[in-house]
Amino acid sequence: MTPKDQPDRDEIFDKVQALFGLPQVHNASSAFDPETCTQIRPLKDAVFMAIDIEACETDQSKITEVGIAMLDTRVTRRISPGEGAAAWTATILARHYITKDFIELENTKYVKGGEPGTKQDFAYGTSQVISIGKLKNWFRYDLGHPPYPDGDVKERRPIVLVGHGMQNDLKYLEAMKIRLESDANVVEKIDTQDLCSYRSLPASLEAMLSQLGIDTTASHNAGNDAARTLEALVKMVFLNAYYPKMLHDALKTTLNPPITAEDLP
Repeated sequence: MTPKDQPDRDEIFDKVQALFGLPQVHNASSAFDPETCTQIRPLKDAVFMAIDIEACETDQSKITEVGIAMLDTRVTRRISPGEGAAAWTATILARHYITKDFIELENTKYVKGGEPGTKQDFAYGTSQVISIGKLKNWFRYDLGHPPYPDGDVKERRPIVLVGHGMQNDLKYLEAMKIRLESDANVVEKIDTQDLCSYRSLPASLEAMLSQLGIDTTASHNAGNDAARTLEALVKMVFLNAYYPKMLHDALKTTLNPPITAEDLP
């Protein structure tokens, strides 16, 4: 990613904070208490959905795992975020699908920043082991029918799709013939890598999570990675709204990494 391609972090934060019903930095009042506040009405009444798709490292056509995590702004608008937005992140729902067809495949050669062989270590519920055909159908259904407390089950809610370095995930979705605009009502795509990286040096998921104090145990499990990506987004937008210096200090290693000659455009 060259400097001219670097996304505008402030613009992304303003957008996501509006979607969560959080004030933009320049509108936040020093008298506003984020621990007890009643939220501004979230823009678009959206459901945030984070995805992580794992494929065989030697054959990218073989999808081995899918993780999906969901957070409904109809839920978060009813409760104060709490310290570090912990009350909001506690409402994240996560699912983890393992492809039965490729269950024996483990990524051990190129895995970085986490332990290989974590497929069975989903920390947010029970993994579902299903065929590749069923996985595609279930994943498509989840994207189009997120769980939420109100409304008709046929209601078509706006979806904010979240990922970390999500270009590969989008390619996998395309390969699975999942169309985001028709199978799901995706109105925004947010890449958390854009919020914690410097120019052409994209931060890894593990680096971002570690700096935010989020667990990285059993990383590269698609369900864990999806849930923690969404947790990281919530935590970053919360801190950016009320404690921007704290966020900058937490991410200073990835926002201001040592630059070598090879990194320069």
